[in-house]
Amino acid sequence: MDSPRSYITEPFPYNKPNAQSTVAELKIAYRIVMEQMPRRVENVSEYLARIHGVKIVPESADEELDRIPALIGAVGTFRPLTDEEFELSLVGARPKAIPLFRSILPREILTGETHSMIFDAGLLWGEAFRHRYPDAFWAIGSPPKNSVDYGDPVIRGKDKYQAEFGVLGEMISEVGLTIKGKLDRWPLSKTMKVRAFELDLGPDPR
Repeated sequence: MDSPRSYITEPFPYNKPNAQSTVAELKIAYRIVMEQMPRRVENVSEYLARIHGVKIVPESADEELDRIPALIGAVGTFRPLTDEEFELSLVGARPKAIPLFRSILPREILTGETHSMIFDAGLLWGEAFRHRYPDAFWAIGSPPKNSVDYGDPVIRGKDKYQAEFGVLGEMISEVGLTIKGKLDRWPLSKTMKVRAFELDLGPDPR
C-alpha cells in the first residue's frame, strides 16, 4: 500500500533526454502532457492539500501560489547520480568543454517522485499564468537542443520574438534551491509579472 506521502501521478511521456529525442517523439510527448494536464494539475493540488492542508489551484491568490516551492521543497529529495547517468548527461557537449563539465556539474538528481511532483506543479503554475493572462498559450520549447526548455511545454505570448516562459525549468530550479536551503528567491508571482512583460502580455488584467 502506498504511503500517504507518496506522490502518484500520470505516466511520464518523456523516456529519454529531450536533446536525444526526435522532433516527432517530442511532439507526441507534448500532446500526451496536454491531454494529461487537468489530471496532473489536480494531482499536485490534492497532494499539497493532503500533506500540508493547502489547496492550491490555478485561480488561487498570488500569496498561495508563492508557497508552492517551499511546500514541495519540504518533501522533495535528491539522489546520487550513477556513473552511467552522469556520463549520459555529458552527451552532446563539445569535447573541449567536457573536462570542465566533469568538474562543475552536480552528481545528484531529483528523485523520480520529486521530479514528477515538480513537473505537475510547473503545469499548475503555467495554468495559473494563463488564468491571469488569457492571451498566453502552451507551446513546445524551441531549439537549440541544449536549451533547458527544449522540447518541454512552455508558455508563449504575443511578442514578435516568440520569447518563452519555461515554467517547468524554472519550477525545478525554484524547488531544487529550496530543498538545498536557499530561500532568498523571487516569489512566483513576481516572476509571472516579469515574464508577462517579456511576452508582451501587459499588466495582470484582474
